[in-house]
Amino acid sequence: MRWTEISLTLGRWGGAPVVVEGQKRVVRTLARWAKVHKSDVRVECYVDHPDDLIILQAIQEVAAGGQVKQLVRLEPRSDRFQRCAELGVREVVFEIPASRTYAQQRFASHGIDRTPEFAARQADTAALHGLDMEIALTDICRAEPGDVAAIVDRVLHVLEVRNRTPRWRLVDSTGLGDPLSGGRLPHSLAAWIRWFEKEFGIAADRISVQGSDLLGMALPNTLSGVRAHAEPVCSLFGLGQGTGWAPTELALMHMVDKPLDLRQLIKLKEALITPGKRRDEYRPGLGARAWELPAETSPDDMDMKEHLLPFHPGKVSGYPIEPLLTSLSGKAGLLHLIHRNNADVHIDTEDPDVEVLYEKLNEQFRAGRAVPVSWAEIREYVQKKGIAEKYRDEA
Repeated sequence: MRWTEISLTLGRWGGAPVVVEGQKRVVRTLARWAKVHKSDVRVECYVDHPDDLIILQAIQEVAAGGQVKQLVRLEPRSDRFQRCAELGVREVVFEIPASRTYAQQRFASHGIDRTPEFAARQADTAALHGLDMEIALTDICRAEPGDVAAIVDRVLHVLEVRNRTPRWRLVDSTGLGDPLSGGRLPHSLAAWIRWFEKEFGIAADRISVQGSDLLGMALPNTLSGVRAHAEPVCSLFGLGQGTGWAPTELALMHMVDKPLDLRQLIKLKEALITPGKRRDEYRPGLGARAWELPAETSPDDMDMKEHLLPFHPGKVSGYPIEPLLTSLSGKAGLLHLIHRNNADVHIDTEDPDVEVLYEKLNEQFRAGRAVPVSWAEIREYVQKKGIAEKYRDEA
């Protein structure tokens, strides 16, 4: 049994990352769990921050046992690949946009036409630095087979002379996957696995699947890939951007056909999740919060982040897309959110009541709050203080 654990590369969307000791505890626990259950786990981490290097070393120490491997996630750039090689990293994973929507966001007017060459160049650079690689094809469930074929063909052609064989990760980042048996492209991860075998002779054991829970289907979509003999990419307790990914502990329960002791993994919850501040409670594609944009950081980013959604929530729910505030939004973000809901007034940037509210939210973020702030949460305060009304009277 093999899987990839991504909990250590999460938690940087609006909340403080898990402290070093908490991350080291996760690494040690996963190592013990893998040994007991005769399982192989790749633990994904970063190398961008001094704390990341401590975690990398912790993974390398437990990796000596043979059942835990390090996997570094990075933005594909030559200097990053070189740094990984210098740190003794053996395998890296980087994203390549597979759908035209994602490619348009990444490469602007060039769009999907630029993707194959970009992917090939990054793969070649990684190989030159002696690194094995996993290429994450993001938004695969909205991708055109012809576009994916162009990416895979170009990468394989470049790596053939380097004598390198990449792994592939199919990332359903919008949660649109169809887990039903016999599903068709592009929505079925199982169908994509069959497609890779048929078109390129790439076996399922060279493929991983990662499912978003935006529509509440992360686990079944991931398990459909597992049943097609791919490896799951999961996160403890379903953590992740917006609404999270398939939860590790549940995926493992479905993968193991014998009594499974998950108590060690469950105990990690206190290390990864602040009590009462769940990170996976939002499903912006469904229900009363369908108009809220996931993982929002600033009002200026809203148009750029609409591609994270599988459809336009405003057209489905009748509500306009609403920004959410995080620790990165700043006072400008708070003023923007108030103004969005009171468009007929201009609020003073130095308004004392806004200052009080801003400091109150900042205190919560400093204390570890990870759940974003919505208009629904601050509306009562704004109305009670008459923040908009006093400027409306002035107008």
